[in-house]
Amino acid sequence: MMIKRKIWGFVFAVLALMVILSGCESGGELSDYKDTRNFAGSVGPGDFINIEVNVTDGYLDYEVRDLSLTSPTGESGRINFTKPGSDFYVMDNDDRFLMLGDDVLIATDKDTNGYDTGEEFITALKEMNSNVMSEYVGKYNIITSLEGAPGTVELKSDGFADIWIDLDGDKIIDDTNDENDEYFSSEYEYDSTYRAIRIIENDRFKHYGVFLDGEIGIFDSYMYENSEWTGDGMSILVEQNSESKISDFAGTYKFIDVDGYNGEIIIAVDSVNETIDITPPEESTIEDISVSYYEENNTGLWSFNYDMSGNNSEELWTMMLFEKEGSEILVIGTTEDSSGEGIFGSDGDESYGGMIIGVKQ
Repeated sequence: MMIKRKIWGFVFAVLALMVILSGCESGGELSDYKDTRNFAGSVGPGDFINIEVNVTDGYLDYEVRDLSLTSPTGESGRINFTKPGSDFYVMDNDDRFLMLGDDVLIATDKDTNGYDTGEEFITALKEMNSNVMSEYVGKYNIITSLEGAPGTVELKSDGFADIWIDLDGDKIIDDTNDENDEYFSSEYEYDSTYRAIRIIENDRFKHYGVFLDGEIGIFDSYMYENSEWTGDGMSILVEQNSESKISDFAGTYKFIDVDGYNGEIIIAVDSVNETIDITPPEESTIEDISVSYYEENNTGLWSFNYDMSGNNSEELWTMMLFEKEGSEILVIGTTEDSSGEGIFGSDGDESYGGMIIGVKQ
């Protein structure tokens, strides 16, 4: 018996040595591994960005292209970052970013001179790996970054996209007779130059977007004004979900907003009474906010009215949730209130509405 044990022990030792030598001969694959993640999306109004994040070595490479130009020119560079014991990565320029695996990246993009540029955050998704448009056919909820307005986007199998934006907040999205809303239908197609979907609305508006698995999308919009193309904000799309529940939103989120601020927000849910408590950063909890479907039927878009800006006039708030493999992204939009004010924006902006994006912890 003892001899058999010694023989088997010798066999296992030889096998272990063979495995180690095999690893050495293959060039040390484990030690050479680099955790890199590639994203594409929107950086401020009017710019499209491609980002490669090297998590192993602590830097990101980026290329920004102004798609408002006929022949887009690029700006590229490298920024180092650290992760000093928090969920935010901190870049050398003091901007912050978060990642949801290799699927979603959100980041602040504050002006280095302290100017308010109107939209100061980056939202990007894993680079699209398919140009088969049928994979993205479906109906999506949408929230815009500058107005904070909700709506729907339907990518149809015939190659046309129908877009409704409920600018007046009457909670009737697909009303083509409402002059206060925005509606258009246009062809959509894959643009191989930017590896993105392109929608040419008309001679004055065009849009470029990326999608992740037909579940979430980010679009950058452009407007032709004063003889040139200029940025017109971005939008986030989330696939409609009739099984969405208010309890899904409960949790603590690290967030970045349209003005480039970051922090933590906590949402507690009373499913019986369909109310939520919100704890903004460094502020007292706002309790018992009544929440309901945005439309008559559940599409995964929820809303509430509340005076967050303290102007004695309520803003309209909408929220939707993107879930993937146990991870969740919260998207909240808010419009300006009836007095024309709100918690976002600055003088010269189109609206005092805005957007908040959070990653559940």
